[in-house]
Amino acid sequence: MTTHFADFVKSFLFLCFLIIFNLFVSTLNYRYDFTDQKIFSLSAKTKEFIKSIDQPVSIYYAYDIRNRVLKDAANTLRLFANESEKLRLEIFDPVIEPSLAEKHGIRFAGTAVVRSGDRRVEINLFDEVSFVNGLIQVVSNSRGKICFTTGHLESDPFSMQTHDHYEGGSHNHTFGGKPLTIHEKHGMGEAYNSLITLGFAIEKLFLAKQSDSINDCLVMVIASPQREFMQTEVETIKKYLTDGGNLLLMLEPGVDTGLKRILTEYGVSWKLDFIYDEYSHLRADKYAIAVTRYPKHKITRDLALTVFPGAVALEPEIINGNAEIKPSFIPLIQTSGRAGSERVKDLNDQKLIGLIVKSKANSSTIAILGDGDFATNSFYDVGDNGRLFTRLINELAEIENVLQLEPKSYKQDVLSLTSKQASVLFLTATLALPIIFLMLGIYVFFRSRV
Repeated sequence: MTTHFADFVKSFLFLCFLIIFNLFVSTLNYRYDFTDQKIFSLSAKTKEFIKSIDQPVSIYYAYDIRNRVLKDAANTLRLFANESEKLRLEIFDPVIEPSLAEKHGIRFAGTAVVRSGDRRVEINLFDEVSFVNGLIQVVSNSRGKICFTTGHLESDPFSMQTHDHYEGGSHNHTFGGKPLTIHEKHGMGEAYNSLITLGFAIEKLFLAKQSDSINDCLVMVIASPQREFMQTEVETIKKYLTDGGNLLLMLEPGVDTGLKRILTEYGVSWKLDFIYDEYSHLRADKYAIAVTRYPKHKITRDLALTVFPGAVALEPEIINGNAEIKPSFIPLIQTSGRAGSERVKDLNDQKLIGLIVKSKANSSTIAILGDGDFATNSFYDVGDNGRLFTRLINELAEIENVLQLEPKSYKQDVLSLTSKQASVLFLTATLALPIIFLMLGIYVFFRSRV
């Protein structure tokens, strides 16, 4: 009897310990994030920025308690609120509390409203960078408008998109797991999402009819046009640059856009034929140029692999520039030393496929890329293509992204290898390892006989 009573007391004390321990642990605000992109954690720079906010900010978030994605976003906002006493967070379900939704002007679940003073920003994306940029917009000045030209079969930033899910057998928006967005291949929907996340407004610009609207553009983007620009449009772009505008021009082989008339004045020319790289290319396609080494510049800092599937070579030359414009060149992207052109196949040298031109006379800045496919949905997530595009926009907009945050999202794990890396992997797996194991087996066999 005494033994049973002692066992009962021990079990009771152990149970009490577990209850007290669980109550203590529940008071700790600590989580461990197992995702590769650390989607459920705040970066150190985000925490530093939140702690630097010196004015009261209110965040109102409406979510559907049954929706897993929206619940994750609510948890992310709670992490924000825990970092600073200046942040006041209110989370509610608009179905259960419709009066709060009406009070804050929220119509749909999944909407966050950030207020500070008389400023109000509405956020409809659910990740850390979106919330950070919402805070930036209410405590600092707006970033501005990025204008994409249209009317020449350019890559469309408003391209169609669908989505699938990583988890769950059935298509269920509530319990189906994290969404995987699938974009129209030749559009620029992923680039659009990144720019919106970084706080920019996006607009299409039809130069033939909206020439007056061009002055509102912080940056003009001409993305892989397939038709020639009219003379009036060329003159509009020329005037925009003369007035100190900023342009991102992405070219395509075999297409005469008519824009060479402008760029020649800035000392830049190009031929229309494809270039290839015998040494560094993606898979077996020598025309899909893979770049892993870059001239030193803050845009290319820490970039690993970028891929340009079909590019032209740029040819900057000071003597061709207009003396009044006073252009200066900053090389950004170069091939290896074994590149050539489609027409002159025996020529092997280094080709320039990305540079920045700055005018000392009118303060305009032009970023020119010999390929535009790198920023389309098909290749945006290949290597660091997406990071290169957003950094180009930030450079042209003259905005320092002090946090250096990249948009986080679930991505399919795709291993992209250059031709050299693929060859090394093939030789290692098919020759080196079998030979090593064969020699080891022979050694063990003869050693055992001795």
